[in-house]
Amino acid sequence: MHKSLINKKNNWLKVKMVKKKVKKQKALVVKKSPEQVKKDLILFEKGIGRLRELKKELSRLDTRGFSREERTIRLKLKNVSDIPLIEKGIKILRLKIDKKYRPKHRRTKKTPYKQIIKNIKDLEKNMPEVEKNVLRLNKKLSKVQERKKQEKEKEKARVKARVKAREKAKLKESLEKQEKRKVLSEIRNKEKGLEKARENAKKRARKIKRKKNEFKVKLRVRALERTEEKTRERAKARVRARARAKAKAKLKEVFEEKARTKARAKAREKQEIKKQETGRAKEKFIVLERKKAKEKARKQVLEKEKLRLKARINAEEKIKAEAIRKSKFEKETREKVRKNINKKIKQKRENEKKVESLKKEKKKSKFKCPVCNKIVDSSMASIDENGRRICPSCYALKKLKL
Repeated sequence: MHKSLINKKNNWLKVKMVKKKVKKQKALVVKKSPEQVKKDLILFEKGIGRLRELKKELSRLDTRGFSREERTIRLKLKNVSDIPLIEKGIKILRLKIDKKYRPKHRRTKKTPYKQIIKNIKDLEKNMPEVEKNVLRLNKKLSKVQERKKQEKEKEKARVKARVKAREKAKLKESLEKQEKRKVLSEIRNKEKGLEKARENAKKRARKIKRKKNEFKVKLRVRALERTEEKTRERAKARVRARARAKAKAKLKEVFEEKARTKARAKAREKQEIKKQETGRAKEKFIVLERKKAKEKARKQVLEKEKLRLKARINAEEKIKAEAIRKSKFEKETREKVRKNINKKIKQKRENEKKVESLKKEKKKSKFKCPVCNKIVDSSMASIDENGRRICPSCYALKKLKL
């Protein structure tokens, strides 16, 4: 094997493409089942995904002042077999950035030659397997390169097709522009009065040219041409309608002026007749109004005298009525006060009688409390404000409430 295939640390073998002149020999090849091949490919894909994730993690870190460690890790990112070493290197780099890295001081063995010899023997034993793996990986790499070449060719074909399509679209657009210019020149010669409509159409066309896409542009251009034709027809119809309306308006004005002159003459004749009639009517009306005014003045004087007499009579009657009401109210209030005093005296006498009767009955053995419905000894009873016998607990509660 070539020296470049063996890593310096002897932990794993690094694969590189090296051109060598090797004699073809019939080597023993271990045939693998399709399931094993699939498993190997799946593991290879997972390894590639893990390498991408590690690359992203490394790019996120702030590696200022640690460029040497970053370079060593980036050189290992091309090999799937170096994933554990890459993960370890990223952990150490993070600790160094956070200033938490403490290297482990391993003890050096006195005689490392024995271990070196063992490693060399193990490598010699594993050399045929390594060669087989190298051949297998070379085949896979050749397949991957062929696939990449095919993909690049397909992309080139797609790009060419897109370029051709764009050139065709540009040619179509140029032809459409030339046709539009010809149509617009013919319209200008025929219709000079419709310049404003054409300017609006040009503005719309310019706006559409900016927003052109491959398939939508054609439909918009056709729609605009139709709208232009419709606007031209509408403008022509508006011009004709305005001319007709002007002619009709002139005829109406002529007829209206004739009618106005006739109406004015008739109105003047009527006004003269009315003036004569109103002069006579005013004289009669003035005479009648003077007579009515005199009669109204007499009636107003009589009414004022009547109102004054009525006001005096009403004032005297009100004074008499108020005096009578005051006398009645005083009598009623005195009678009410007397009745209330008599009622209170009677209630006091009745309460005193009840208290005396209860004191006499108090000597009995037991009674029922009217508040809590408990049977209590008469010796423990107490008398309420209303003269009832109550148990001492109810009596104490009432005093607290008061």
